[in-house]
Amino acid sequence: MRKKKVVHISTVHQLHDTRILYRECASLVKFNFDVSLLICEDKSEIINGVKIIPVKKSNTRFKRMTVSAFDAVKKATQLKASIYHFHDPELIPWMLLLVVLGKKVVFDVHENIPVSIMDRDWIPGYLK
Repeated sequence: MRKKKVVHISTVHQLHDTRILYRECASLVKFNFDVSLLICEDKSEIINGVKIIPVKKSNTRFKRMTVSAFDAVKKATQLKASIYHFHDPELIPWMLLLVVLGKKVVFDVHENIPVSIMDRDWIPGYLK
Protein backbone atom coordinates (compact mmCIF):
# COMPACT_ATOMS: atom_id res chain seq x y z
CA MET A 1 0.00 0.00 0.00
CA ARG A 2 1.28 3.44 -0.95
CA LYS A 3 1.83 5.97 1.83
CA LYS A 4 -0.45 9.01 1.90
CA LYS A 5 1.49 12.15 1.12
CA VAL A 6 1.03 15.22 3.32
CA VAL A 7 2.64 18.57 2.54
CA HIS A 8 2.94 21.21 5.28
CA ILE A 9 3.44 24.78 4.06
CA SER A 10 4.63 27.85 5.93
CA THR A 11 6.38 31.01 4.77
CA VAL A 12 6.30 32.57 8.25
CA HIS A 13 7.38 29.94 10.79
CA GLN A 14 10.94 28.84 11.48
CA LEU A 15 12.15 25.38 10.45
CA HIS A 16 12.41 24.08 14.01
CA ASP A 17 8.97 25.30 15.09
CA THR A 18 8.02 22.73 17.73
CA ARG A 19 4.34 22.51 16.78
CA ILE A 20 4.87 22.09 13.06
CA LEU A 21 8.06 20.08 12.62
CA TYR A 22 8.10 17.93 15.74
CA ARG A 23 4.51 17.58 16.91
CA GLU A 24 2.72 17.47 13.58
CA CYS A 25 5.11 16.46 10.79
CA ALA A 26 7.27 13.99 12.75
CA SER A 27 4.15 12.46 14.32
CA LEU A 28 2.67 11.84 10.87
CA VAL A 29 5.90 10.12 9.80
CA LYS A 30 5.56 7.79 12.81
CA PHE A 31 2.08 6.88 11.52
CA ASN A 32 3.56 5.96 8.12
CA PHE A 33 2.73 9.13 6.16
CA ASP A 34 5.09 10.57 3.54
CA VAL A 35 5.61 14.09 4.92
CA SER A 36 7.22 17.16 3.38
CA LEU A 37 7.59 20.59 4.96
CA LEU A 38 7.92 23.56 2.61
CA ILE A 39 9.49 26.39 4.54
CA CYS A 40 11.79 29.39 3.95
CA GLU A 41 15.17 27.70 4.32
CA ASP A 42 18.41 27.47 2.38
CA LYS A 43 18.74 23.74 1.83
CA SER A 44 16.91 20.47 1.50
CA GLU A 45 17.37 17.96 4.29
CA ILE A 46 15.52 15.27 6.20
CA ILE A 47 14.73 15.75 9.88
CA ASN A 48 13.03 12.93 11.80
CA GLY A 49 11.84 11.49 8.50
CA VAL A 50 10.34 14.81 7.35
CA LYS A 51 11.55 16.03 3.94
CA ILE A 52 12.45 19.71 4.25
CA ILE A 53 11.93 21.52 0.96
CA PRO A 54 13.31 25.06 0.76
CA VAL A 55 11.13 27.95 -0.35
CA LYS A 56 12.50 31.28 -1.57
CA LYS A 57 13.28 33.58 1.33
CA SER A 58 12.03 37.13 0.99
CA ASN A 59 13.45 40.24 2.57
CA THR A 60 10.10 42.08 2.78
CA ARG A 61 6.65 41.18 4.06
CA PHE A 62 5.11 41.90 0.64
CA LYS A 63 7.55 39.57 -1.16
CA ARG A 64 6.96 36.86 1.46
CA MET A 65 3.21 37.14 0.88
CA THR A 66 3.62 36.99 -2.90
CA VAL A 67 6.93 35.54 -4.17
CA SER A 68 7.56 33.09 -1.33
CA ALA A 69 3.90 32.08 -1.17
CA PHE A 70 3.76 31.43 -4.93
CA ASP A 71 7.01 29.44 -4.79
CA ALA A 72 5.70 27.34 -1.88
CA VAL A 73 2.35 26.56 -3.50
CA LYS A 74 3.96 25.80 -6.86
CA LYS A 75 6.37 23.32 -5.23
CA ALA A 76 3.57 21.86 -3.09
CA THR A 77 1.33 21.12 -6.06
CA GLN A 78 4.25 19.48 -7.90
CA LEU A 79 4.44 16.97 -5.03
CA LYS A 80 0.89 15.78 -5.78
CA ALA A 81 -0.03 15.33 -2.12
CA SER A 82 -3.16 13.79 -0.65
CA ILE A 83 -3.41 16.67 1.84
CA TYR A 84 -2.02 20.23 1.81
CA HIS A 85 -1.62 21.56 5.36
CA PHE A 86 -1.19 25.35 5.65
CA HIS A 87 -0.05 27.26 8.73
CA ASP A 88 -0.22 30.96 7.78
CA PRO A 89 -3.29 33.20 7.32
CA GLU A 90 -1.54 35.10 4.53
CA LEU A 91 -1.70 31.90 2.46
CA ILE A 92 -5.52 31.79 2.52
CA PRO A 93 -5.89 32.88 -1.15
CA TRP A 94 -3.63 29.99 -2.19
CA MET A 95 -5.58 27.58 0.00
CA LEU A 96 -8.80 28.63 -1.69
CA LEU A 97 -7.23 28.09 -5.10
CA LEU A 98 -6.28 24.52 -4.16
CA VAL A 99 -9.78 23.88 -2.81
CA VAL A 100 -11.26 25.09 -6.12
CA LEU A 101 -8.89 22.68 -7.88
CA GLY A 102 -10.36 19.85 -5.80
CA LYS A 103 -7.45 19.40 -3.37
CA LYS A 104 -7.84 18.50 0.31
CA VAL A 105 -6.66 21.46 2.39
CA VAL A 106 -6.14 21.91 6.11
CA PHE A 107 -5.75 25.38 7.62
CA ASP A 108 -4.06 24.97 10.97
CA VAL A 109 -4.25 28.23 12.84
CA HIS A 110 -2.63 28.43 16.28
CA GLU A 111 -3.34 32.06 17.05
CA ASN A 112 -6.42 34.20 17.57
CA ILE A 113 -6.28 35.80 14.12
CA PRO A 114 -8.67 38.74 14.71
CA VAL A 115 -6.72 39.78 17.83
CA SER A 116 -3.33 39.33 16.15
CA ILE A 117 -4.48 41.48 13.20
CA MET A 118 -5.38 44.27 15.62
CA ASP A 119 -1.81 44.15 16.99
CA ARG A 120 -0.10 44.53 13.59
CA ASP A 121 1.50 47.96 13.37
CA TRP A 122 1.83 47.70 9.59
CA ILE A 123 -1.96 47.50 9.06
CA PRO A 124 -3.55 50.96 8.96
CA GLY A 125 -6.05 51.79 11.71
CA TYR A 126 -8.97 52.27 9.29
CA LEU A 127 -8.63 48.62 8.20
CA LYS A 128 -8.92 47.29 11.74
